[in-house]
Amino acid sequence: MEEIALIAGIVGAAAAVLGLFFSFFRRKSKTASPIQTQNVQKSRFWSFFTIGSRINITQEITLGGDLPPAALKAISEAVKKGNKEGAELQAQLGKSQETIRELRADLERNAQEEPLLASAREKIDAGDFPGADGDLERAYRNGLDALEGGQQRAARAAFERGRLARAQLQYTAARAHFAEAARLHPDSSLYLNGYGEAL
Repeated sequence: MEEIALIAGIVGAAAAVLGLFFSFFRRKSKTASPIQTQNVQKSRFWSFFTIGSRINITQEITLGGDLPPAALKAISEAVKKGNKEGAELQAQLGKSQETIRELRADLERNAQEEPLLASAREKIDAGDFPGADGDLERAYRNGLDALEGGQQRAARAAFERGRLARAQLQYTAARAHFAEAARLHPDSSLYLNGYGEAL
């Protein structure tokens, strides 16, 4: 009888240890896309083996897409400053990459109207986000000084500055730039939505 109780105790303890081990790989109950789930599982896996140490972003996150390497490096450095870890870090990096992709596309589309927008795109590609912000600020000031269509150009430049700030996790600055874009061009749903999302 004692042998059966001893065997049952050992089996119960082994089941508890296995349950604890596999709990690291279990999916959380919130709804998530397959990519988010994969990132969360990867994050848990590496957290388990690094015993709580910070995940090295350059080793764990595959930076991809059509962004130039210098821009990707600048994004990852900005996101690292946000003191996020694991899946939260990966999610923020993905959002910042998408914001920079949209910003680059808009700057390229509107570069004919304002040469400073082309310069800002080149600086983003080189990873020089402060230089790009300086070009966008000059484009904003040029728009305010222009007689015809200047207010719309200034609003566009303010909106693009807001995107750039948001990609770098500078939410207060982003909110101010989005508010200025919405103030200058209150009929634009794009600018109003940008400001609303920043609140």
